[in-house]
Amino acid sequence: MTYLLRGTLEDQGGTAATQRLADGRVAAGKTGTTENHGESWFAGFTPQLATAVWVGTPLGDGPNMEMDNITIGGQYYPSVFGGTIAAPLWKQIMDDASEEMPKKAFQAPSGKVADGDYVDLPSVIGKTPAEADSILKGAGFDPRNAGVTSSTAPAGTVASTSPSGKAIKGGLAEYYVSNGVAPVTAPRRPPRRRPRLPEHDDPGPGLPALADLHVDELRAAAHEGPENPKTNGKPKNTGDKPKKNEG
Repeated sequence: MTYLLRGTLEDQGGTAATQRLADGRVAAGKTGTTENHGESWFAGFTPQLATAVWVGTPLGDGPNMEMDNITIGGQYYPSVFGGTIAAPLWKQIMDDASEEMPKKAFQAPSGKVADGDYVDLPSVIGKTPAEADSILKGAGFDPRNAGVTSSTAPAGTVASTSPSGKAIKGGLAEYYVSNGVAPVTAPRRPPRRRPRLPEHDDPGPGLPALADLHVDELRAAAHEGPENPKTNGKPKNTGDKPKKNEG
């Protein structure tokens, strides 16, 4: 509880986050406001001291009690909450009263306090609901039939419990009764495989792939053009020859 109440003063957004005690002294507390802001208070404590401040009036009734759009001590307040006036007054009182006291830390709570008093939950798997109720009640738990579930256990017997193994002492212990039908498991979808792409482009039968040709061969093919069988594989000279003078 102390751990939670420290958040009122220490957590960002806490209802009294601006009212932490001086010199880093640890404290915890709680703000409070009634409906229509008729009354407000702050109660807080350190490891050595506790103080509560109440803000309100015992006079009048109805609208006169509401602390909205009100001026107190020359200060205007649109609405009065527990952190508006009570918490700052609490801080002033606690800072003065604690000034000569040594600073102490709150004692850390035990696991039983922080997490709950967990004890072994007796197994009732395979028992009838009546037997399960009797066993769980005898162990100090609050048994409850949570309904029917698909299970390979014999129909009408307990198939599972929630929680299982351990539970908070005196807490709720739910159990599920088998219908005798095994649960159906959907088949797993096979993983999708990406198509394997060829390492090089396939140029077709009888032709070399581009990646298999040497760079020099590619350059030569680009400049020389197609081979001519009449010139022993050399490109035909297409240049103009001087014409015979027929005149």
